[in-house]
Amino acid sequence: MYFGRLGRKGVSVWRNVRMNSIYVEKEPYFFNLSAIENLKMIDGREEQIIKCLELCFDAAEIDELGLLSERAIGEKGGRLSGGQRERLNVVRVLLAAPQLVVWDEATAQMDEGLEKKMIEVIKNGLRGSTNIFISHRKEIYAHVDKVVLVNAGAVFWRKV
Repeated sequence: MYFGRLGRKGVSVWRNVRMNSIYVEKEPYFFNLSAIENLKMIDGREEQIIKCLELCFDAAEIDELGLLSERAIGEKGGRLSGGQRERLNVVRVLLAAPQLVVWDEATAQMDEGLEKKMIEVIKNGLRGSTNIFISHRKEIYAHVDKVVLVNAGAVFWRKV
């Protein structure tokens, strides 16, 4: 990664990387607003929000959770379960469509079947993006192109 001022046409390369990347934490933060209002902060187009919600939630869940209503999801998304917050976070990333995403234990609260589905949604929805998954769960290895295991700061195994 380049940390200097020089870049293409005088634009900092580092600034471009920061503006086109997202770090996704294990515990996503949501405001005490509706799901739609939280997602409109990323992309104001309601039809795009609905499309991304439908990729991550089935229609019954969207209705049951009131994801399209004006009902607040609670501070930090507290009205939702951990896995539901993580999936809503996937929706947020899909809407942002960054070039680089670092997923730090971002699917840890999902069961294996749901995690597999979300990985497929991520792969299809973020084509052309680089996705880095930080995970303690070995199940994720089957869904990525390369695996690097790090222990105490040293790389000790790679799968290419």
